Amino acid sequence: MARKSKEADRKYYREYYATHKEEHKESQEKYLSKHPRIHVSDSMRASRLCYLYKMTIEDYESLLLSQGGHCALCQVVQGDDKRRMAVDHDHECCSGTRSCGKCLRGILCADCNRKVGFLEATLRDAMVFPLLGKSDSWTAKALRYLCSYNKTQETQNDSRTVGEVDKK
Repeated sequence: MARKSKEADRKYYREYYATHKEEHKESQEKYLSKHPRIHVSDSMRASRLCYLYKMTIEDYESLLLSQGGHCALCQVVQGDDKRRMAVDHDHECCSGTRSCGKCLRGILCADCNRKVGFLEATLRDAMVFPLLGKSDSWTAKALRYLCSYNKTQETQNDSRTVGEVDKK
């Protein structure tokens, strides 16, 4: 198929997939039977932990054990057939993608790690920046909008209370 445009290609593939679902499913099952998904080998895992977080596999296991063998925020445990849990660290501490090793906070499941990242960014945008006078983020604008709405409502309620008192 000659490439016309991204939109045309997407439309074509969506239609093709919709009419060939069973063939696609069989093809995936055949591929997965020949190429089963496995964990990263321990040697690769060790070098990755050391490179990104300055920790050993023993440090990881020790930290996980100190959390009771589960995510630091919920009760999810690391499964054999799933991804390993994430090492949570403070991204503000170190520049780049690597951690200094001193800013490690704990081990989180993928879901909690994602939520903590969003929460951290939201709180940083909404609470810290307006206090410092930096209010260009969408979150800060939304917070000001909500606060101004609440102040308007309080003022309207106060004026109604005064008027109702005068009538009596």
